Amino acid sequence: MNKLYIGNLPYRLEQHELEQLFAPCGEVTEVHLVKDRSKRRLKGFGFVSFADANAAKAALALDGSEFYGRTLKISIAKDQSERTEMEDDEMEEPTTLLGCKHWVKVVLLSIAVSALTSYVVTTNVWRLPGHAAHALQHNPASDVVAAPTPSVE
Repeated sequence: MNKLYIGNLPYRLEQHELEQLFAPCGEVTEVHLVKDRSKRRLKGFGFVSFADANAAKAALALDGSEFYGRTLKISIAKDQSERTEMEDDEMEEPTTLLGCKHWVKVVLLSIAVSALTSYVVTTNVWRLPGHAAHALQHNPASDVVAAPTPSVE
């Protein structure tokens, strides 16, 4: 009961600032601010441990108070064994595909789409082969209308 979860923290916060906030409640033995490894910034929550349960109870009274313009959410921290599977999944790093982080996949995909678009525009690949276009134009049951394909000379 001596360890508390502190949520809705500012993303730019120093450990000593959190220590100073909880110092009037009692002896703070540990402060842990959780960081996002990929973004290298705080995730907006952390944990504070106290020397005794009375200090932790006093700190719980700060739940809902303002800290750097944000409303703190303070509760008793759960042991890792007490967390649900969903909470465990939320704490894990995002999965990677082919060893790439999400932003890398987005960049690679945009490069691929750009290259493919450039290829299609310069080579007129979107035009249907002559026999397919002819079949679509002369099929009265078809709802698809194809533009005539120019003959290649």
